[in-house]
Amino acid sequence: MADIPTDNPYSFRSFKTCASLSEETVAFSAILCRDGKKLAQAKNAGHGGSNDLFWLDREAQAAFLAYVKTVPPVPFEVDGKTEMLDMDPDFFISCMVQVEEEKAVREKNRKRFAKLCSTQVLFRKRGDKSGTWGILKTTDMAAAKAWLAKNVGMDKLEAILNELLPSDPDAWERF
Repeated sequence: MADIPTDNPYSFRSFKTCASLSEETVAFSAILCRDGKKLAQAKNAGHGGSNDLFWLDREAQAAFLAYVKTVPPVPFEVDGKTEMLDMDPDFFISCMVQVEEEKAVREKNRKRFAKLCSTQVLFRKRGDKSGTWGILKTTDMAAAKAWLAKNVGMDKLEAILNELLPSDPDAWERF
């Protein structure tokens, strides 16, 4: 759903979600900004309704509506056919919410994998199910590699996450 332009001039500040209130839609609150300037309070109670925008400035509201009209329609599938969905302000805000949620999940996983790799060695064998990692309870990389060479075979390894994370904190996403 996050089909908003990468050069989107709008952003959220103070973005917060509440999973316990989210029933049919994501319950959230945020401040909508453009170039760092507060424009509106954005929120959704999570009960399936539209997003609410409480504007601080009518000119900013008009500029936002004009910008959203320039965003191209979004393709989606219905019964195996691709349809085009026009962008509107509510859908645009929902896409921004999805982007923020994805960022939060990515950051949580970065921290999780960094913590795991500080106390053990994570590795993948070729052909392992996506998202699964083998674990060696050691921080000694030389000992871990010796064990892997003897018991798994270095040619059968796809990756050792501990070696990838320092230069690529999102390496876990590729596996």
